[in-house]
Amino acid sequence: MVLPSNLPGVLKFLKFSSTFKMGMLIDIVAIDFLKVRRLRFYLIYSLLNVKTGLRVNVHTAIGSQKKQINTITAIFVNANWIEREIFDLFGIYFYKHPRLSKILSDYSLIGHPMLKDYPLAGYADGRAIHFKGVSNWVLRSNIVADIDS
Repeated sequence: MVLPSNLPGVLKFLKFSSTFKMGMLIDIVAIDFLKVRRLRFYLIYSLLNVKTGLRVNVHTAIGSQKKQINTITAIFVNANWIEREIFDLFGIYFYKHPRLSKILSDYSLIGHPMLKDYPLAGYADGRAIHFKGVSNWVLRSNIVADIDS
């Protein structure tokens, strides 16, 4: 387990050291341990040495109060989209990310759907309705989910 403040340094070492040469970031996995562990969110960074096939997983954890960690886009360029996905679905903020915005869900979606405390029926659904001469008008309606079928 690596402290969040040490994560960029550890990943940079694993990528550029002559011993490991972890040149590829495979994925970043986010896990929400609501009411299970002291630190709510765990992030697992999966790295690969393309030449030898060696894989390394680097684990870190952040609490629900801060929900912030440094971006690694300067080390691994492909982390850009993965971090945006985690931000969109879990609400974890990646500090100094070049363009942290939603990537999978609609901009009108309120909240982060992969959180364990996200309501099953959602919060509200925004439907963009465009009228001639009226701009940026959004009609909000409640979501009704039929969970019995």
